[in-house]
Amino acid sequence: MNDVLLIVVSHPDDEVLWFGAGIDGLGDLGNRIVLLSLTNASNQIRKAEFAMAANFFGVPGYLMDYPDGGILRWDKSIIQKNIESFINNNNLNVLGIITHSHFGEERRHPQHILSNEILSDYCRKKNIAFGFFSCHDLIGRELYKGVGHIFPLLFEFKNHSLFEKFKCLAKQCKLFWRFKIIGGYARRDFTFNPSRRDHALSIYASQFLGLSEYQWSNANVHTLYADKKLKRIIK
Repeated sequence: MNDVLLIVVSHPDDEVLWFGAGIDGLGDLGNRIVLLSLTNASNQIRKAEFAMAANFFGVPGYLMDYPDGGILRWDKSIIQKNIESFINNNNLNVLGIITHSHFGEERRHPQHILSNEILSDYCRKKNIAFGFFSCHDLIGRELYKGVGHIFPLLFEFKNHSLFEKFKCLAKQCKLFWRFKIIGGYARRDFTFNPSRRDHALSIYASQFLGLSEYQWSNANVHTLYADKKLKRIIK
């Protein structure tokens, strides 16, 4: 079996936009990486772009075909079963899984948040190391200045119920406890070479206008939050 880190994104282009520097950095550390997008396997344009992006990073890339759309929810148990089948069918020994954060990145994308929920639960059940990437300083200086930074983030979830907002706050408090109090999470920043970043983003020509609206598309630093098991694996 092949020992790998599995990086799971909700949509093709998420791997470049939110964690391209991390893919490069983890590869440079000697980790073997596999990319998986949960959507767009039947979209020939997005599928081809994702294949080019995987080739750009020098890693294998695969797609599933769950519905792509901001408010469309996925069946948690079905996705977890299909993740398990994907791992077994490709003879992978998954040392750790990395996906979106529980904040859903810059636009608080509901499917990014779902990916975190589904995969963190899967890793817990299977005792697999887990990590997530985020464009927010989730456990940095803002938290030391109080929860004032968290509540504005929380209420940017405009399309979410009050229950979902406070569920996200509960996850953030749990993360704060694990990182600051018992040292359960480690933060690692990876720097994206600007010319390499621009080249990677240019692969997604079909999404160019959409990507240009993201402030984070110009970011050179991508941040990984790793639990204790993943921290030991990536060194």
